[in-house]
Amino acid sequence: MTGSGGAEGHAGRFKILVLILAAQTVANVGPLGIPAIASVIRADLGLTLTQAGSFLSAYYVGPILMSLPAGTLADRWGVKQMLVLGQVVIALGLVAVAAAGSYGVLIVLMIFAGFGYGMLNPTSTKAVMGWFPPHQRATVVGLKQVGLPFGGVLGAALLPALALALGWRLAVVASAALIALGAVASLAIYRDAPDYVPPTKTPGERSPVSAVLRNRDLWLVALSTLVFAAMQTVWMAFLALYLQGVVGLTLLGAGDRFHELVGVDIALRWLIVARKRLEGRAENIVLVCCSAEHLPFPGGKFDAAVGLDVLEHAEDAPAVLSEAARTLRSGGLCYLATPNRFSIGPEPCVRLWGVGFLPRGLARFYVQQIRGVPYRQIRLLSFFDLRRLLRRSGLRHWRIAPAPVPLDASAGLSRVAQGLLRFYNALRGHPILARVLLIVGPYLQVVARPR
Repeated sequence: MTGSGGAEGHAGRFKILVLILAAQTVANVGPLGIPAIASVIRADLGLTLTQAGSFLSAYYVGPILMSLPAGTLADRWGVKQMLVLGQVVIALGLVAVAAAGSYGVLIVLMIFAGFGYGMLNPTSTKAVMGWFPPHQRATVVGLKQVGLPFGGVLGAALLPALALALGWRLAVVASAALIALGAVASLAIYRDAPDYVPPTKTPGERSPVSAVLRNRDLWLVALSTLVFAAMQTVWMAFLALYLQGVVGLTLLGAGDRFHELVGVDIALRWLIVARKRLEGRAENIVLVCCSAEHLPFPGGKFDAAVGLDVLEHAEDAPAVLSEAARTLRSGGLCYLATPNRFSIGPEPCVRLWGVGFLPRGLARFYVQQIRGVPYRQIRLLSFFDLRRLLRRSGLRHWRIAPAPVPLDASAGLSRVAQGLLRFYNALRGHPILARVLLIVGPYLQVVARPR
């Protein structure tokens, strides 16, 4: 490999550098943008936090396995072929990821997409080195590598917005289409430097792979890069999940995403109270007096449906779920929270212990005798009740989990009660104890999507 020279070389080298930088950038928009929408994918597929954080690790398995053979293939087949092939493999892998219906399939397809980057990265390095003289190669390789973080920045900025607007699957497909355009541009524009001489092997010469593997300095560089890349991958994979799940940041501000918010309640008096509280707010919020069992909206109207403390008050809970599924657009999100019937704590509506453990008829009598109020319009659901309803509803990919209790909800409670709430929120993150909380925890939450 030699640096290109002459008028033709000087005229074409910067065009090639721009092409390689663009290819390196767009190739990273999708893969490095996926961690930014990991929470959306997690909710859709019902994944654990660890599973949602493993997307990027799986993707980088491909480059680990493919980078060395890809460099050899670039030496043998030529830069252009491997440059195009690498981008095509990434794009195809991401399209397949967008169609994945389970964690296992998604991880395998992320590894497949990573094989494409394992082809692209060493090949793009060889390309820029072939077009520039030795005294400029470190500079242009460094510039070429800018594409990796730049693509990650673009992916983190674009994919969340696309995921909320179109659904995460179409967002990933859009990033794959961008990579496919890069492959077409590489096929149409890239050519070897005018003075490029294909490498030849002299008789008795050691194979390139053997020579590389025996180089001590390259091993030292590889080990130092391993430590850096490991820390970088951990931060990239889990930071967005941490900021959303622990710090409480949203994927995007709700005011920036939703052009119209609609609130419904069957009791007109509560809508009057809500309108009073909303005075002076800038959001476009429409309040409608109707039953959640018979919503007066066309199908596919809403991007999200949120029901807090609704199901336990509904006469026909299955109808509420069916209406939520009907009015959500494809890829929309449904979030529900409801008290757990078998909670070991007091029933939240009447503040009595043990109500949920009684047969429903006896529970009504118990509340009437102790509190002096009727208990006919409240029907608490257990984890098993909720699971049965969801299986029969028009919602898919649903996931039931112990619902978090906001810390501001503990205002006015004793220090002991506040401590118990903090303890409960901490237990929610434990993989085994969280299952126990599904049975006896105070609140349950559902995240689901329409069929």
